[in-house]
Amino acid sequence: MQNERFNFNSAKQQIDIVDYLNSLGYQPTKQNGSEYWYLSPLHEEHTASFKIDRDKQIWFDHGNGQGGDLIDFIKVFHHCDFKEALVTLKEYLNIQEPKIMATQPQNSLRKDDIDKDSDNNKHIQIIAERPIQKLYLKQYIQSRGISFSLAERYLKEVDYSLYGKTYSALGFPNDVRGYELRNKYFKGSSMPKAPTIILLNGEQKPIPEQKLAVFEGFFSMLSFLELLEKGKLFAEKPDNILVLNSLSFLNKSKDLITAYEHTDLYLDGDAAGKKATEQTIPWSENIIDRSYLYEGFKDLNAYLCQQKLQQKESFEPVKTQGLRH
Repeated sequence: MQNERFNFNSAKQQIDIVDYLNSLGYQPTKQNGSEYWYLSPLHEEHTASFKIDRDKQIWFDHGNGQGGDLIDFIKVFHHCDFKEALVTLKEYLNIQEPKIMATQPQNSLRKDDIDKDSDNNKHIQIIAERPIQKLYLKQYIQSRGISFSLAERYLKEVDYSLYGKTYSALGFPNDVRGYELRNKYFKGSSMPKAPTIILLNGEQKPIPEQKLAVFEGFFSMLSFLELLEKGKLFAEKPDNILVLNSLSFLNKSKDLITAYEHTDLYLDGDAAGKKATEQTIPWSENIIDRSYLYEGFKDLNAYLCQQKLQQKESFEPVKTQGLRH
């Protein structure tokens, strides 16, 4: 298949949708024959409404009415188009473009050769961590509008294994030694999954006297700090930051969020983020929705990238045709 044209039909013959969710850290809460039920990876919920029919290789989310095949799930989960979804599948299968092959470790072991009952191959396993070194990870940071000097304070370069193959990604640690993993082609997490608390002020006051900022993901958090460092912060500087790493941790963090004197919410601008914001605001009169500051954008990082693009365009010289004689 390495020499054949890659398409979804060829990919779905090798990729099981249950295995794919497993690789992202999502486990079914119950199974009934070929039906697997999950707490939805697409929005917060307490009762499993996300169903996979493993025989038909299709899914349906009863919580938001969405459904489809594997490619549809990847498009929704990774917020990408069809072409980008195919690239994600390539990365998952370790079918790599020549420009990537030089930077990604190779392994001759195929997914079909893996013992599917082995726990080591069903989950992402962290192999090593180090300061960020690989050029393509630095380029990915740059593509997200984040300065490297900021990113290296909070992120690591992490080697992880998936289905017997080794990859590298940016790793953002949570508070129980798990990692959120990102590179240009992959979005996943190692177990255990949990939120991350970041203390911005060295001298801490009691929590009821502090300010908190809440983000869904670490790229939104880094975008906030990037704006802060460039003097373009559009809200109060917090004492602490809470990165949920998944909206499923929002309700679990209610006691913490409401304990602060003031809490700013910077949740995503998609349907799930807006619904979560609407749910959270009534918890306390001290909780403020700040998503209006990047209204019209998917999240704070999309807003930052647009700001960077406009800044770059404003400094580009105007091309002229020259004088005619």
